[in-house]
Amino acid sequence: MDELRVLRGNPDDHELAALVHALFAVVRSRADRVERRRSWWSLPGPVEARVMPGAWRRSGLPR
Repeated sequence: MDELRVLRGNPDDHELAALVHALFAVVRSRADRVERRRSWWSLPGPVEARVMPGAWRRSGLPR
């Protein structure tokens, strides 16, 4: 949405400013409510469950 256009009437600068402010407030409140999903890579649970003592040393040894 790059452009706003008045379809009817002749609003003055104060009325347009009030409209833009109201639209911005609605967009910002919706953005605040959007649940930000966390990446699976940043979840500590699965990674911590696999780490064992000596895992780095054992990872380089032949099987």
